[in-house]
Amino acid sequence: MTTVTEGRLELAFDEGCSVTKYDESDFYRYFQGINGIKALDVVCVKDSISWLIEITDYRNASEPKKITANVLICEVVQKTVDTIAGLAVATVNRQNDIHKIAASALRANQFRVVFHLEGLDRLNKDLQSGLLIRLRQRLKYIDKSTAVVSAESLSEKMPWAVKEI
Repeated sequence: MTTVTEGRLELAFDEGCSVTKYDESDFYRYFQGINGIKALDVVCVKDSISWLIEITDYRNASEPKKITANVLICEVVQKTVDTIAGLAVATVNRQNDIHKIAASALRANQFRVVFHLEGLDRLNKDLQSGLLIRLRQRLKYIDKSTAVVSAESLSEKMPWAVKEI
């Protein structure tokens, strides 16, 4: 079992998952120097599905109500597109630490984008109500079933569990 820590959350991935903490990879550290490239936190490949995961925890944010929907949605969308572009480059440039998982991710039959958001109840009501709909609209050509989840609302189809550490 592979585990990934992001802030106060630990994600434990099922057996058979290939997982990388993409935004901490040596490849990404080099790649991000190109024009402000951004990255999702985790890439997981299992059963021909590439899970692209962004993890955000607003439970202890000082002023989470000031976060706007546009800023949050644009950030997730840019990170998703930039991560897929980075995976493509990592596949072609074989001299990097994520080449194998990048190749597996791009060979998968499906991308699944998951925005793991803790503290959603602390965000303003307009942001809460429109977040999933607007993310799905913006990412429909990558994943028409983009998910917004928390530790309590993970789908059984998602090959990981989350606990607070």
